Amino acid sequence: MQWVKVRVLGKGSYGVVTLAVNTEDPSLPSIAVKSSRLEDSHSLESLEKEKRILDHLYGSPHILAFLADTVSFDDQLGGWAYDLFLEYASGGSLSDLIKKRGGRLPEREVQDYTRMILKGLCGVHQKGYVHCDLKPDNILVVPLQDGRNYLKIA
Repeated sequence: MQWVKVRVLGKGSYGVVTLAVNTEDPSLPSIAVKSSRLEDSHSLESLEKEKRILDHLYGSPHILAFLADTVSFDDQLGGWAYDLFLEYASGGSLSDLIKKRGGRLPEREVQDYTRMILKGLCGVHQKGYVHCDLKPDNILVVPLQDGRNYLKIA
């Protein structure tokens, strides 16, 4: 399948996250592609570790899903890159949601979101991992059809 990166969603210490669409089948949902230059051994090592962990956590409804990995030439990065294909959370991050709402969320939503995050953390801990960078930027928002949001840990 042919995936094309269309815009940068964010940049982190270990790579660039880009929105990608499928040009062969536009009905397929968009994905997020986290990329790191192959020449950057520290970032590459971190992405490979993230892939192994996400692969081990696959199937958890509270963790952003890992879909596949590949190597590609990335014009934006200026060379060959290691890519992780991830589930795309179209609502952005919890940090984005809080900002969009003027820094305040209704108490009921906070309760629901806290429950989702704690369930995700329980799943992470049950698999023997500890999330060392839990913050609103790493909690992603998946809008549901009924207008509510579902949170997933990235």
